[in-house]
Amino acid sequence: MDNGIVRLTYEHIPQQTIQSPAETPVVRADVRIAAKHIGYVAGAGDEVPDVLRQLGCDVTLLEAPDLANGDLSKFDAIVTGVRAVNLRGDLRISHDRLWEYVEQGRDGVVQYNVLDGFNTRRARCTMPGRIPSPSAGIA
Repeated sequence: MDNGIVRLTYEHIPQQTIQSPAETPVVRADVRIAAKHIGYVAGAGDEVPDVLRQLGCDVTLLEAPDLANGDLSKFDAIVTGVRAVNLRGDLRISHDRLWEYVEQGRDGVVQYNVLDGFNTRRARCTMPGRIPSPSAGIA
């Protein structure tokens, strides 16, 4: 058995693979949300907005006109979905505008992206020890 997988190999039948049912522990958590009004830039196959709504957040999906000219100050935070930087040219075009939003003291969250040519050097971590990768380039 290897990670719940059993391989049966006999000469008289084709190889059979049996996988045990997957299990994961479930933990109850007291989740408290500080950012109630969230501007969200959708990424690839993104279900995060629905989860944020389940947590009681008011989520607005941001489109190109919102990023270019919309009133971003009405949001407590702006979140970019997984690979949104890679998929959305309008997000790349609005890069400086989003940095201004963050530099005004507001919260910006960038989920996983391949940041080829996307400047992250100005970012600051407000929660030390919460960066998933030490090579993430956040000062």
